[in-house]
Amino acid sequence: MKTSPQNLPNEISRGYPGRFIVDEIELKRLVSDIQELLLSETDSNSLHILYLVGLKNGIAYETEDLDVVLKEENAQSLKIVLLVIHAQVLDKDGKLMRGILVHFHRGKMNRASDWLEMSTGVKFNLNFEGLGYYIRDMNRQSALEVINKLEERLKKFRRYYSNFPEFVNPYFPFASFGFATFVTGILLYLAVIFVGVLPPITISGETIGEKFIFPKFTTTLATTVFAGFILAVIVGLLISLIVNGLNWLIPPSVIAIGDEANIYKKQLRLRESIFWTIIIGGLVGVVVNILTK
Repeated sequence: MKTSPQNLPNEISRGYPGRFIVDEIELKRLVSDIQELLLSETDSNSLHILYLVGLKNGIAYETEDLDVVLKEENAQSLKIVLLVIHAQVLDKDGKLMRGILVHFHRGKMNRASDWLEMSTGVKFNLNFEGLGYYIRDMNRQSALEVINKLEERLKKFRRYYSNFPEFVNPYFPFASFGFATFVTGILLYLAVIFVGVLPPITISGETIGEKFIFPKFTTTLATTVFAGFILAVIVGLLISLIVNGLNWLIPPSVIAIGDEANIYKKQLRLRESIFWTIIIGGLVGVVVNILTK
């Protein structure tokens, strides 16, 4: 009897880099959907669900109880950066028949290795940030049905800004300040050549000027240099402010469990208030002002 590829065990793995939001309600719904998908053709005794939790300080543990995960403090060094749901259907001999694995990963774990392995043998690349899943089923048609239903559920964890770039490098403000200072210095020098504060220079033997001679320290020069420095500081601070503001208005990945759930709710209310009172209110004011002229 010939066997077609459709009747062989099929597996698929997909990942979606970017921001996500996990809350308790959607997490429970996801687990319920996974149970329903895997139990459609098997009995409940053969279903095994394992949860993997990775914390920022490098600690990782596994549990079969979702309530243990929901009781995590999820703050500071105990912040959850990796959350995995691994559901498997095993036969009487312990062989894997069907399986669904969903993972959420954000930030860095304080571990020597870039890989973390579950007791089930699945390894995770800790450099990947985003959400993803792995599916194994007995045939292709069944696997495709699981994919369609799982994709619909995972849409609840993503937002319209999920792929918006996130600036989390702590050295970015210093880099932006240095870049702004460098650019401002160049522009400043080019500008003062035309107003006569600094003489032109000689480059590669071509006479742009006789040679570079630093001018005497005058009030005009001091004022120009001081103004250039202030301008560089302002530009650097504005870049840092804009970046930090965008990261605040457009939240990073959130696992709204424990302490982070309360923090996220407060930030969400504040963002909504700012949006409606300042942004929308400002636009309405501008429109009214234009119409009344």
